[in-house]
Amino acid sequence: MYYNTLHTESTVFGASECSPGPVSSPSTQTDITVALAQAAHSHLQSAIKLRELIHFQSIDEAVLPLGHLNETISVLASYLRMDIALDRPSTNTNTFTGNSGPPQLRNLPRELVEQICAFLPPNSALALRRLSRTFNALLTSSYFARMSLAQHLGPVQTLDSHVVAPGASDLDKQFLHWPASFQRIYISRSLLNRQEIDWKLKGGVGVQIPSCIGDLVNLKSLDLGYSNLVGVIPRELMNLVQLESLKLHENALEGAIPKEIGKLANLRVLNLHSNKLSGEIPVEIAACKSLTYLNFGFNRIQGQLPHEIGELVELRQIVLANNKLSGTIPAELGSLMNLQYLFLQNNDLMGEVPVEINNLANLVACELLRGNPRLTSSFWMAGFRV
Repeated sequence: MYYNTLHTESTVFGASECSPGPVSSPSTQTDITVALAQAAHSHLQSAIKLRELIHFQSIDEAVLPLGHLNETISVLASYLRMDIALDRPSTNTNTFTGNSGPPQLRNLPRELVEQICAFLPPNSALALRRLSRTFNALLTSSYFARMSLAQHLGPVQTLDSHVVAPGASDLDKQFLHWPASFQRIYISRSLLNRQEIDWKLKGGVGVQIPSCIGDLVNLKSLDLGYSNLVGVIPRELMNLVQLESLKLHENALEGAIPKEIGKLANLRVLNLHSNKLSGEIPVEIAACKSLTYLNFGFNRIQGQLPHEIGELVELRQIVLANNKLSGTIPAELGSLMNLQYLFLQNNDLMGEVPVEINNLANLVACELLRGNPRLTSSFWMAGFRV
């Protein structure tokens, strides 16, 4: 039989976690693999649901519906020659029929299992991780990630590739939810030369920003707003020294703004609005000399407003409202002659509003006193709610 022939030439699934090399196989191997994958996919989905229902040591102890369930298990076994209890020692008895049953998945050639799963779309294949620990180890390996993505992606990008593709493709939308092995290889094959990413991945379970995004050294614009992101802002993002726009607004990011932000000397737009960021505004932000738009509003940022912000003479908008900023407003803000919008309300600022603010001739809107009960002003700016 095909299985026996392949079994003698290749690694047995479950015998080793090392990635195998190429396997010599009959010319019909691809056709068989495709047929197996097509037939097994829906039944594996049923197996996942079944497995979630089983909380007992052996399957025959569980109270399970018969009929369709028995049929599903029978078909699954015939296509993949596996026992449903993937992580239990091999037995020679089928718990449903009492007869000698097929071998477990662990006894199948590893290469065959990898090829079956690689034929499935990445998200469908990765959903099978819940079947067993052995499946999880295989599907999260870098070897399988390369095999799977080679099946479903086009050629590796070259320097002549179309590098401006702001909209999120179907695979882009899945990228944030993949394991790190898939993320790294997807970046190297599909995103490496991108200059712009604009993904607003609304809905779904919260995910962290992958640190490997820091490998996209050609990126000039990164917009992951409204993407239900959690966790911290990875320092690796600060390796994107070509960035001109960084937007991570309307998420649930926590922790401090990385001090390495000063490495982004080309940054013009920085929007971290509406997260759960804490800590202080890093003084290193003064190195972002090209910054025109700064929005840290609706976070939990503490400490004093750094005097160094007065060095960002290109700033047009500053939005720091609804945080926990304390101390006084630095007089250096009066040096920002290009400033048009200044919002510092709803913090814990105190003292006197510096008269230098009155020098900002280009201001269109300004709000300082509201929500800062210990902040006072001895002057009135016509047309503005100081």
